[in-house]
Amino acid sequence: VFEQMCLFVGAPPVEFEEGACVTIDRVFEEDEQLLRFFHEEGIRPGREVRLEAVAHYRGTVSADIGGRSVVMGTQVAGRIWVLQANQADPVPG
Repeated sequence: VFEQMCLFVGAPPVEFEEGACVTIDRVFEEDEQLLRFFHEEGIRPGREVRLEAVAHYRGTVSADIGGRSVVMGTQVAGRIWVLQANQADPVPG
């Protein structure tokens, strides 16, 4: 099980290479259903995630979050900002 996860913040997940570990910095959303999705999938600030795949031609991003693979559209992933793991400052996006 991948204990330390990485996600997207500072820049959206699509700005990182597959396999990158990132820490969620913040989520930008006012849509209640999308916020519920983030909550149910464990997508919240401070969470570490590993980026599994970015399929631009399909418009999807896959990430290992808490040992589970979560697939989301690139538009949804674009509402999540992450920092490179162990990085204090946001990655330019």
